[in-house]
Amino acid sequence: MSEVIDPRLQALSVLLQVEQEARRAETQQNLSYVFVNDTRNVLPSQQVVFWMHNELGKPRVTRASHVSEVDPNAPMVRWLDRLATWCAAQEWRGKVHAFTRADTPADISSEWGETVAAYVLHVPLSGPRSGMFGGLLLMSEKPWVEGHLALASLLSDSYGHAWQALDVPASRKVVVQHIKRNWRKYAAAFVVLCLLPIRQYVLTAAEVVPANPSTVAAPLPGVIRDIAVVPNQQVKAGDLLFTFEDTELSNRLAVAQRAFEVAQAEYLKNAQESFGCESCRGRVAQSLAVMEREKAQVDWATAQLAQGQVRAPRDGIVVFSDVSEWQGRPVRVGERIMVIADQNKTRLRIVVPIGDAMATEAGGEVVFYPNVSPLSSLDAVVTRSAYEPSLQPDRSMAYVLHAGFTSEAGRLGWRGTAKIYGGRAPLIYQMLRKPLSRLRQMVGI
Repeated sequence: MSEVIDPRLQALSVLLQVEQEARRAETQQNLSYVFVNDTRNVLPSQQVVFWMHNELGKPRVTRASHVSEVDPNAPMVRWLDRLATWCAAQEWRGKVHAFTRADTPADISSEWGETVAAYVLHVPLSGPRSGMFGGLLLMSEKPWVEGHLALASLLSDSYGHAWQALDVPASRKVVVQHIKRNWRKYAAAFVVLCLLPIRQYVLTAAEVVPANPSTVAAPLPGVIRDIAVVPNQQVKAGDLLFTFEDTELSNRLAVAQRAFEVAQAEYLKNAQESFGCESCRGRVAQSLAVMEREKAQVDWATAQLAQGQVRAPRDGIVVFSDVSEWQGRPVRVGERIMVIADQNKTRLRIVVPIGDAMATEAGGEVVFYPNVSPLSSLDAVVTRSAYEPSLQPDRSMAYVLHAGFTSEAGRLGWRGTAKIYGGRAPLIYQMLRKPLSRLRQMVGI
């Protein structure tokens, strides 16, 4: 014979199971899932809606049963927001209360859709410290009885305690309350901090470049045949750097030498004939001029051929981009190919964008942070500041500053960040300098 279970004991068992699930919830999101889904096991209903106060204190629906995600712009959700707002404004808002469509105002009852059940049970949710933070709206096709109201009251207390246990910002609220009580002190401290004078500074990109480089330019137009050095190679004065294609120059020299030989032979012939012929003496002077002209052409072609081999003007290291970039490339007269620099004599080249520019004079303090060693820094002082901005390789306009190292010199080619110090100004000015500048440009004041 099967044992008959008391319905009251069965309802109590289900209630304890739901309360256990609420305590096991690890986050408030998981707990809200228990609100709208497991509550239906205790209080039979077609739909359960969970609402809570937002940051502005307005009731808003955040979760509903049978729905994975609530769309705040959906017409049904907006209507539920108004229903929750009406419930939160009633005298019975802190107690479990059942109502129907007829109990609601006309603006709510007029939009009571056919999909919404006729009988609604409002279950408030509150914590001992935070007070009422939200509530549940349970919708059923059958009227709510006293037993349902008693179970709903028990769930209200259990859910409120579980929610507050997961309410991490509770301590934050204490801090906010403390700030509200002492806001005058904090405001005074903020004003003092804003007026605190600090040194102005700007952070921008910088590069270590040669201090007094010697530029090696193309001495003649032509095509570079061979590069005899590699980047950063140590060279001495007179070492071969690169050569030009000399086929044309060699041919030009050969033609000039041949023409000189012909002019020389003609001159010797006329000189011998002038001893026996008085009228031939005039041709001697003419042939001599032609021979000297052709000799000048030979000297010029020889010099051109010699210029095809470019040599280092001084000791130092060779600084250029890449061998493959120049080898076989046609160049113009005066085009810079490379520079010869002393690696022990370097300076700092600083590029300051127009938006970050500030009043900087010679002698200003600079701290350089190289990328190869972010934890170290090098001290420098501004030696030269550009009067006008110039166009940079990235098509931006910027001011170029040069700074000399005061102690240890940076290694040639190092890149990093330069911190340029200016005069003293209030902290609020340093913080708002850029926004005010942009606002002035936009508004025109």
